[in-house]
Amino acid sequence: MVLDLIFNFLFGWSINIHPAFAILFITVVTTLFSTLVYKFTTKQKMIKELKEETKKLNKEMRASMNNPKRMKEIEKTLWGHNMTLFKQNLIPMVVTLIPFFLLFSWLSTTFTEFVEPLFHYFGWFGTYFILTVIFTFLFRKILRVY
Repeated sequence: MVLDLIFNFLFGWSINIHPAFAILFITVVTTLFSTLVYKFTTKQKMIKELKEETKKLNKEMRASMNNPKRMKEIEKTLWGHNMTLFKQNLIPMVVTLIPFFLLFSWLSTTFTEFVEPLFHYFGWFGTYFILTVIFTFLFRKILRVY
């Protein structure tokens, strides 16, 4: 299959070094890819402003617990901000969905034969997921992605 050839060319060599290294390398590459796609397909300035405004509104909401009318106004504004953020997140999700789906199918067939101590408890997907959380946090901080 053509996709196997492509993914074996891109990532297959890393499996020969060590399966744990392969998962680490693949995670770094895919996380960096998805972070860059997110950064360049979203309006970062608008997202930053909305997140800052949301923090302010959350503080204001906690302060106005006694005023139900004001809380409703704040909730309405927050819903609007959340919908805008959701719309911004759709574009990068659509762009990365198909490549990641194809990559995960390759990973599941490639890593089923490996039973390493690192993968024993979490499996390849659990290991990938944990590393993705860590590297997403790091890349977003380094690249100033909001």
